[in-house]
Amino acid sequence: MHYPVRVVYYVEGYSFGGVERHLLHLLDDLDRKRFEPMVIGVMADELELELGTRRVPVVRLDRIRGNLDVPGFVRAFRALREARPVIFHAMLSHSHAAQYAIMAAIALRTPAVVTTAHLPTQTESQMRRQLGRFILRGVDMQVLPSEWTKAELVRLDLLHGSYEIVANGIALPTLLSRDEAREQLGIATTATVIGGSMRLVDWKRPELIVDAARELPGTVAVILGEGPEEDRLRASAKEVDLRLPGFRLDAVSLLPAFDVFIHPCPIDNQPLAIFEAMAAGVPVIVADQGGAALMVDDGRTGLRAPATAAGMSGAVSHLVDDPALAERLAAAGRAEILSRFTTEAMTRQLEDLYERLLADSRT
Repeated sequence: MHYPVRVVYYVEGYSFGGVERHLLHLLDDLDRKRFEPMVIGVMADELELELGTRRVPVVRLDRIRGNLDVPGFVRAFRALREARPVIFHAMLSHSHAAQYAIMAAIALRTPAVVTTAHLPTQTESQMRRQLGRFILRGVDMQVLPSEWTKAELVRLDLLHGSYEIVANGIALPTLLSRDEAREQLGIATTATVIGGSMRLVDWKRPELIVDAARELPGTVAVILGEGPEEDRLRASAKEVDLRLPGFRLDAVSLLPAFDVFIHPCPIDNQPLAIFEAMAAGVPVIVADQGGAALMVDDGRTGLRAPATAAGMSGAVSHLVDDPALAERLAAAGRAEILSRFTTEAMTRQLEDLYERLLADSRT
């Protein structure tokens, strides 16, 4: 085997979110002496710019236009044929993303074909379900961020025979001070601030943050991110001091502005935003369902609460009324990230996986 080995990462997303941040964390720590990364796919402008600063070659493809986009398959096939990856690793934003690219990698007899199931999802299309199961047979390894991912894939009949659980990891964020972060957001240093960081889409349930703030008069609600729910959130935020700063690449640096971080989505997998808040030393509240619930040891590294306005506001009140508890959870949460969920730990596990797959491909 000649090093470095060409690894093509494939993405298929139209916005800059958790999958894209996960990929950047991985690329920042990847051993470039052993692995030569390249990124191909459908991507947001922000991701292409970030890859450029990291000197990672990029091939940007046009958007996929439906289930029978033959030109879309041809574009993916040609890009991969030219790239000649030894390892193909697709980052799946949902279960049926990147199907054309995976088929192309299999057709080109790529030595190792890997997928990461970032968010297991069902599709209404019988054809896509059948195609997804067929494609799965040609995949060599399925990477899962958590045990919840595995359970969901079993439920959806999409679990590969060969899988490995590799928890997401983050780099320790560069943070502003509490006063600096609040100054950037235009918030008084004496205010009580709750909020989250997410794509503003309905299934993330951002309205529960607004609802929780409504139950706690005088509280400022901040949601970092952008998306189609923004106008609806603004319209519903009567009597709530709601701040929507929009998309910011430096969003993590603003987390010290929060007194409490909330992730109310009950169907998420293992969102990086929760790890980032814990690493920033902010006490976190997560929905008591879905993969996010497994990220927090209730009462030790954070709190779990029902994904309702009453559930979230009750948990926030508990932390606001008990600063000692909030401080204790924040400290334990940060320690948990430092010991278990770093970019380095995640990347070393993936590198070891790549080496094993290449060894198997030579036998």
